[in-house]
Amino acid sequence: MSARKRKQLDVLPVFNAIQGGHDALINIKPKLAESRLPNPKTISDELYTVASLAESFSQKRPRANIDWSNLADVLDREGVNLWNISGQIRGSANDDANKTVFAALRLAAFRLIEAGLEQKLSIESKQSPAHLNYAHGAIQLYRISSHSRAAPGKQSRRGTVRAMDDPQGLHQQGKARAVVLYYSSRMEAAWREGNDGVAEFMLQKITGVFDSNWHRGSGNYIMTPENDQVFTSMAPRDRVSLASKLLEIGKSLLRAPADKRSSSGSGGAQDSVRWIQRAFSLVESVESADTLEISDLKNSILRSLARAYYFSSSHDPDNLSRAEASLNELIASVDASIDRRSPEYQQLRWMRIAILKRRRAAETLLAEAFQSIIDHMDFGSESCVTDLLQELRTLSQQHVLVTTVHQSTLRRALEAGENTGLPHVDRVVLSLLFHCLRDENHARATHDINSTYTWLEEEGGVTFIADDHNYDLDQYISAIASVEAMVKSPDFDNKMLLLAVQLAYESDLKTLLLSILEVLLANVDRQQNGEFELEVLTLRDIRVSNVIPGLRFAKKYQASGNITTVLKDVSWLWRTAFNTGVQGCSEWAHLEESVSDAFDIARELLEVYCQSVLTDVDPSLSAHIVDASFAAVAVKMFALRRQLSSEDATLAQLLDSICDDIKSCQARIGLVVEQNKLPNTEETQRAQSLVHTLRVFEVEVLCLRKDWAGLAITVEAAVRADSHAMGTFEAIADLLVRMSLSGSVSLPLLILCIIAILHASLDRMSLSVRKFSRWLRALCTILLSRNSPADRAKAIGYVEQAVAVLREHSDAGDEQDVNQFSRNLSRRGTSNIFDQVFPFDERQWLLGTAYNTGIECLHASLSDEAKRWFESSAMICRFVPDGEARAAKVSETYMQLLSRFGSGASSNVIVDPQ
Repeated sequence: MSARKRKQLDVLPVFNAIQGGHDALINIKPKLAESRLPNPKTISDELYTVASLAESFSQKRPRANIDWSNLADVLDREGVNLWNISGQIRGSANDDANKTVFAALRLAAFRLIEAGLEQKLSIESKQSPAHLNYAHGAIQLYRISSHSRAAPGKQSRRGTVRAMDDPQGLHQQGKARAVVLYYSSRMEAAWREGNDGVAEFMLQKITGVFDSNWHRGSGNYIMTPENDQVFTSMAPRDRVSLASKLLEIGKSLLRAPADKRSSSGSGGAQDSVRWIQRAFSLVESVESADTLEISDLKNSILRSLARAYYFSSSHDPDNLSRAEASLNELIASVDASIDRRSPEYQQLRWMRIAILKRRRAAETLLAEAFQSIIDHMDFGSESCVTDLLQELRTLSQQHVLVTTVHQSTLRRALEAGENTGLPHVDRVVLSLLFHCLRDENHARATHDINSTYTWLEEEGGVTFIADDHNYDLDQYISAIASVEAMVKSPDFDNKMLLLAVQLAYESDLKTLLLSILEVLLANVDRQQNGEFELEVLTLRDIRVSNVIPGLRFAKKYQASGNITTVLKDVSWLWRTAFNTGVQGCSEWAHLEESVSDAFDIARELLEVYCQSVLTDVDPSLSAHIVDASFAAVAVKMFALRRQLSSEDATLAQLLDSICDDIKSCQARIGLVVEQNKLPNTEETQRAQSLVHTLRVFEVEVLCLRKDWAGLAITVEAAVRADSHAMGTFEAIADLLVRMSLSGSVSLPLLILCIIAILHASLDRMSLSVRKFSRWLRALCTILLSRNSPADRAKAIGYVEQAVAVLREHSDAGDEQDVNQFSRNLSRRGTSNIFDQVFPFDERQWLLGTAYNTGIECLHASLSDEAKRWFESSAMICRFVPDGEARAAKVSETYMQLLSRFGSGASSNVIVDPQ
């Protein structure tokens, strides 16, 4: 027998095994056709067996294609079929078992297609199955490589590609691309699985060992003979593609939270630096780096590299200098672009400011960085000037720098095209003025303001007027300096300050008046002169911050028994503080603490006044005490809700403080109500409604504190409250429902609150029937979903109570009777007639729930319980359309089920619906 025939006979058993033998395709295909894979592990093992047989066929097949061409066609067709089936399974590969089957299908398909190829192929044809194998996805390839039976063949593919005959070196780039695809796929798969060590090893197989000892951070690669040929043969597009993958890995490290960072133990920013450095080195090695795509990628890498350096500077302070160098290179390139004023590029310049501030750079460098921001400002945006002025407030100690930046901004605003900068001139001038006022060097401050004033007058013809009197800014600073010098003089007398106050008041110079008053109050506080303090409290037009010293003086006089001499001034003080709080509620954005302090001060002053007045206290003052107390707590609650979105280490202390404030406010308002200090019944009811609102606040705070015992006590207290507390019940229930959806509140507490609503509504008849039906449905749904005997017993009790409510509030048995029923309710004087009608959808739900639950109880041989459910469903039939037919169906169903499942209960349980 010839060698060729023997070779052909050797491959026939392998081919037959693939086609119809044990664990072969004939057994696998029916399993793959099922909607759910019966045994994924068995299918995977069988597919790996097919892959091994196909690989064995490839090694034993004859060299002459004519001898096995018919077999090759069959194997190729089967491989394509498996590849297509894998595409269908891929969409449902949600767990590891199905992912393993998907990977095994791809491997078996590839082996079958490879076995059906010709032996003498061009290198291009050989690269095609290599691409098919290596580019179909990193995750499944990595899983295949970890399989003991697939790993040897998998590891040999790279060697097969490298061993291709290419004597003239015409296909070096193609071979390099195949190898790069292999290692980069392995790298991505290892990275997704959290194995960053393997990912770095796969990258080194392509690029060599990375040396990052370079000031800008791109580094160099130390090549080995093996990867040197691959790296040098890589096409520019392959280097750009690999650099993009490295950049994405670095950015994901930079965004990763601390508990999900790499297993190396170092910081996420430090790990990110290494990957982004490698990406930058790859882009730098591309010769045609002047294309738009590569330029954009390079800019993106530099931006991410600068951020990584900045965030990792806490571990390596030298990274701040590297971040600055990267940003300088990036900003130099974007400054030459057409859209250099875009907000994205402006953020890069702000990032440079942050880096310079962190490394405490010289003022000259900061001035240059600010000048770059000013030169590229878009004055059409309101936030551009706001961001600049806020940043300058953090640098108030560097007076020369801040003054220079202000003056540069003024010049740029006046030079802006289409006068877009003019609306911002006043804000910049005022900011410069306030900055100079805080300067202890009055000569320098005066010079800065004079120079700015002179320049503005020359450039724009601007004249500054202070408080409607041509009071120049430098003279104002001189006046303040003179007052401070007066206080420090050896022959100083307090009457000198009073004279200055009188002159400023008569001249209507309110800004100067407030400054002198601050000096006056500070000096009085140091002297502790009781006789002069009386004169201080008689001053008018004191600013809000001086109300606090007024409160301190009032308390001091109350303790000494002399409060009656300044009661008139205390009365003015509490009114000023109260009005200031009211004004702050509408005008002071994000200043809740100041508004709350104003109301607290007003309340304390009111209490001092009420305790010290000799005549009867006006009842309206008690109403003001109630309003001020509630307003202070409400403002604190609004501030708390705003702080919940940000991570605050003092949040626990803040919750404790607000909880104490709420309890104190409840006790204070309750005492006022009990002592009948309010002027009329309307004010008393309003005070009680404020107490109910405070209970809602307390529930919200207790939920945030996770104080479930206190929460239960608060709900019970609300249940025992007066009949006006129904709105409180609903608000508390809504709050608890939201908390339970987020997992913060347990289900028993939610049930407790809903039960309280239902009991209160039934006892006091204060809740509308419509709302009662909605809450009853919610409660029954929760109880039936728990499906315990006790919960079902409670549920049937509530359903029977609903039947009683239906009897009382359903004069209409069908939808066409609603109009007549509405007219009847109108004659009774009901404001909202439909609130007293049991909704028809809720009746249908009650009927369906009672009927279905009765059937379930009969199936479970709970005859007595089923009897109650069927009785309730029959009674509900009276209040739904076509009730007689429905009641007959309920009775018939019950009789049939009773005869089928037993006769332990009486069959005569269905009442007549008529």
